[in-house]
Amino acid sequence: MVYVISEFIPSIESYKTLHQTTGWNAKGLYTYDQLYQAITNSWYSASIYVNETLIGYGRIISDGIYQTLSSFSRCRQYLLNEDKASGGCHGFSKE
Repeated sequence: MVYVISEFIPSIESYKTLHQTTGWNAKGLYTYDQLYQAITNSWYSASIYVNETLIGYGRIISDGIYQTLSSFSRCRQYLLNEDKASGGCHGFSKE
């Protein structure tokens, strides 16, 4: 299995599907349009895909000078489950 890491922001549909697997926003405080607007304002982002399915998304927000914050959603559990099921390590390719 090959993982593809992309520096492009995922589609809103892919992001919504991934986001729903995390349990974040369970109270529905934000719409998916608001959440997607937030990621489009990221300083840097990385999306991880398996067979064109988004399995992880990370981003860095920054003021460009002093403060940064990084966030990554969902990928770690997916990788652990897949690695355990296959009994080995998987390669990554960068898009």
